[in-house]
Amino acid sequence: MITGGETDQGAHKARPTHPEWFRSLRDQCVAYGVPFHHKQNGEWVSVSEVAGPGAHFKFEDGATVRRVGKKLSGRTIDGVTHDAFPEVTR
Repeated sequence: MITGGETDQGAHKARPTHPEWFRSLRDQCVAYGVPFHHKQNGEWVSVSEVAGPGAHFKFEDGATVRRVGKKLSGRTIDGVTHDAFPEVTR
């Protein structure tokens, strides 16, 4: 499983990604022994993970993300980098 948030590319505007979506997919992969690779958080990151300025988006459940840009948002989930890939067999 490969996950990642959106980034702006010209006229395309990156949509916010709920941090729990990535966590849920990660946890499901662990439960079923599926390799999990998280490519990037995209333009948005949980306000609890990155401090500073940036537009906020609040989901219906109250979770809030901040637009900080791809570089600052990074690629960790709860402080952990996930780089798993499936085994290649021949």
